[in-house]
This record gives sequence, C-alpha cells and structure tokens, in this order.
Amino acid sequence: MPIHESQTVLGLTKSADIYGELKKMGLPVKGVFIPPYGVGHMVVISTETPFMNFAKRVAHSVWATKPGLFTYYIVVVDADVDPTNMDEVLHALTTKCHPVNGIHQVPHIPGFPVLLPFLSPKERLLGDAAGVIFDCTWPKDWPAESIPIKATLKNLWPKEIQEKVLGKWETYGFKQD
Repeated sequence: MPIHESQTVLGLTKSADIYGELKKMGLPVKGVFIPPYGVGHMVVISTETPFMNFAKRVAHSVWATKPGLFTYYIVVVDADVDPTNMDEVLHALTTKCHPVNGIHQVPHIPGFPVLLPFLSPKERLLGDAAGVIFDCTWPKDWPAESIPIKATLKNLWPKEIQEKVLGKWETYGFKQD
C-alpha cells in the first residue's frame, strides 16, 4: 500500500514529540522513528539499556504520552541501531528479539476504533485495543562474552581489506553511500 504525505508528516511530528516526552522523563533514548508504512501505529526507539526489562519501561512510557497513546507496535533497539534505517531495525529484530521472551503482548490499551482494522467489532465498540513490545536489545543479565560481535565490514576485516572492497564497491554493482 503506498504511503502519502499525511503519514510522512504524522510520522515526523509524532516521532519528535515522543522523543521529547521520553527525554523529559529522563530516559536515555537516542532516536525515535515512526515509519510511514506503519501508518502511525508503529514506533522504533533506539536507546541505551540501563537495566533488565528496560524495553517494557520505554514502551509503557510511550503509551503514557499524548503522541504515543495510539501507537500499538513498539520496537525497542539498542543505541547502536539507527531507528530510521529499516535494514538495521529488521536485523536487530531477527537477531536480538527472542521469539518468546522478547515479544510482550499488552492487552487492553486504549484504541482508536475507526482506524484499527485489526480490532474485532466488540473491541471497536469498546475502544479496547492491544499493543506489542518487541525487545530487540541484548539482555542485561548476559555476560559480555555471550554478546556476539556485530558483523560489519569495520568490525570483522582489517583496514586494507575494507579499503580494497570499498574501492571496488561500484564495480561489484552496488551504490556508494
């Protein structure tokens, strides 16, 4: 489904508003992004993670704000993930979010019935929605040696190999960033 300007503007303004609200609460957020294809129902938050279950703290803080009230899908990523880069977000989701322990369903949050096609007729009548938290951060109770090294060109290869690869990047058919 194509996006249009209202979703882009809504995403930009709500992202900025949520970022400001979370900063006022003292949360160590690095970035907030509402992707246009999520039509305002999804937010990605990049943050430092000072303690266990911090993603839940962040999500409930979002739902406690006016701009975050009708956001149902909350993705919390580590501070080294750019929330505006969906490739990085998807990588964090598939490598850090445990399919059972990292996904937290939250029933009975306020819903805006007209704009939520996933709600049942009864839920629409009551304005009774649900949310979900995707915790895409490394668990704080893991020992440091259990956290894998991020697989990037910079982290895995010597400088001379990096330069050689990047020097031929366009020859390989890729665009330079």
